[in-house]
Parts: sequence; C-alpha cells; structure tokens
Amino acid sequence: MTGMGQGVLTAVDNPSMNVMAIAYLNVILPALKNGDLVVFHGLSRLTKIAQLIQDILSSSGYNIDVYFTESNQNMAVKALDVLDADLDFAIVDLYDNRLDKINDRFGMDAGWTQDLVKSKASYFVRTQTSMDYIYLDDIL
Repeated sequence: MTGMGQGVLTAVDNPSMNVMAIAYLNVILPALKNGDLVVFHGLSRLTKIAQLIQDILSSSGYNIDVYFTESNQNMAVKALDVLDADLDFAIVDLYDNRLDKINDRFGMDAGWTQDLVKSKASYFVRTQTSMDYIYLDDIL
C-alpha cells in the first residue's frame, strides 16, 4: 500500500506538486494489475494536469479503478469540471454538509438532502443505473 498526499496548505495547481503527482504515477503504474485501485484525494488541486492523469491511467493497459475524494462541495465541483467521463459510482456524505452546488450535478433532490443533512450517517449513492439515499443507523 502506498499513498501520496496533497497538503491543504498547497496552492491549487502548484507546479511542484503537479510534477510529483506525475512522477508518483510513473513509479506505481508498473506495479499495478487489473482491478487495482488508485485513490486521489484532492484532484481539485491538480486541475491543470487532471486530463493528463486520466490519460496516463487510461493508457496504462490495465483496468484500474480510480477513486476521487474531495473535502467539500466547492472542491468537488472543481474536480467534476475537469473529469472527462461520467462517474460509475458516486457517494456523498450528507450529514452536516452544504450541498447546494452539487445537488443538480448528481440529480439529488434538494428537499431530501436538506432533511438528511441533519442526520448522522446519511448518504446519497448514485451509480450509472440508479440512485438512492441511505441511512446507516447501526455502524459496527
């Protein structure tokens, strides 16, 4: 297991971080296999190379799953704006989060989300074929 973090103090599209992200992919790609997962927390901070990252992963010759996470809706909107493909799966943590900027992007009902932001462990889940709201009332 390996990881590379994008620090919260780093400016958006920091050239040094862009080079490090590309170098990191070049280091890990030879070790990946079909079905492996690459996680990017903070693609919104790499917007100038987001298309290049997608191209590198898609041309790797492997069927690699890619998981993007963002810390808030503003960053999520930036990441969604640079992604060139529809997401196969999306999950949004509703509890105590602002969602007005992403409701339409994911087809979320504003009424439902407004009620569910008050409930701990409430989520919105969307796949390519369906969507639903879930509430985890007993987490082990």
